[in-house]
Amino acid sequence: MKIALKKKSRWERIVEPIVSRVNGTTLTVNGKAVSPDAIRKPASRALGGLVIATVASAIVSSVRRQDDE
Repeated sequence: MKIALKKKSRWERIVEPIVSRVNGTTLTVNGKAVSPDAIRKPASRALGGLVIATVASAIVSSVRRQDDE
């Protein structure tokens, strides 16, 4: 018999406190249950888009500052 401890993924560590507060209720969208895997991809894309927009804004601000001087 082999016993091992499995390290939880970063996503599982983030979702676990939220799931424990919900206590058995299921998140649904249009009557269909939503899994954490279905939420992960759109959320990561939104976060990536936010980071890209912030970097682009910083570059534009930097270029404008250099033009003003």
